[in-house]
Amino acid sequence: MNRHVYNLPHLVEFHHHSRVLVRLEDEVSDLALLGHLANPLAEIVVNQCQPLQARFIIKQAPFICIEQQEWQQATINECSSVSRSLGQGFRLFLKLGHDPRQCIEELREGVIIYVELGDSVRISLANNSRFELLEFEQDFRQLKLPESLIKAQSIVEREFTREESTSSLALQITELEQVRAEISQLLKSDATKINHSLSKELMKYDHLLHSKRQWLFRSYQQTLDRPNLNTSANQSNLEVEKLQHKLDCFNLLAPKSVVEMVDKLAEES
Repeated sequence: MNRHVYNLPHLVEFHHHSRVLVRLEDEVSDLALLGHLANPLAEIVVNQCQPLQARFIIKQAPFICIEQQEWQQATINECSSVSRSLGQGFRLFLKLGHDPRQCIEELREGVIIYVELGDSVRISLANNSRFELLEFEQDFRQLKLPESLIKAQSIVEREFTREESTSSLALQITELEQVRAEISQLLKSDATKINHSLSKELMKYDHLLHSKRQWLFRSYQQTLDRPNLNTSANQSNLEVEKLQHKLDCFNLLAPKSVVEMVDKLAEES
């Protein structure tokens, strides 16, 4: 089940309380990330642990950049903190049930991991983060259920919102179609023929995904046909009216030779 790929592991030393910034590499598209959001973004193991010094072995997804930053005030978030000692580790996952567009935006800005040194190392995320830290011994995501079923559950759990942008809806529809294709492939495999309960669960979520796709597609069409619910569908765009007004003023005030030259350039393009 562990089909994700990491870069080669590298050592990072800490000599004081620090912040670790996990962010996307430049020029990574949203669509390229859809197939990787269910996988752990990074895997960190404590290689050395002392009150004033720690060393981590870090493996990360190839599209992820990890930067160490100094952090003066050690205030650990108890809700999302994990305590690790020598030889123990954790993985950074996306929380289930969140809009992928928002998660990718947070990842572009940078997910901050706080590191506090002591007899053991304590690691924490911000309260409002859409990501979570899972200890190795608590990581059952890729062991209990097929990955496609976990993705389907995450998509179904997301709340319906009517203030989504066109690009966000298109991304969600693409993700949903990918998961439905994975479920369809899995239903044709021998594993589901043997495990009837798994087959029923996959069929149930495939039906739920189909229903959600209809809602998303209607919302997507609505954003294209009627961008603003406060205006009618056939109302001309105010920006277009402003541009047309500027063009009329230009035709009146500009010299005739300039207007003819602009018209000629427009025809050639």
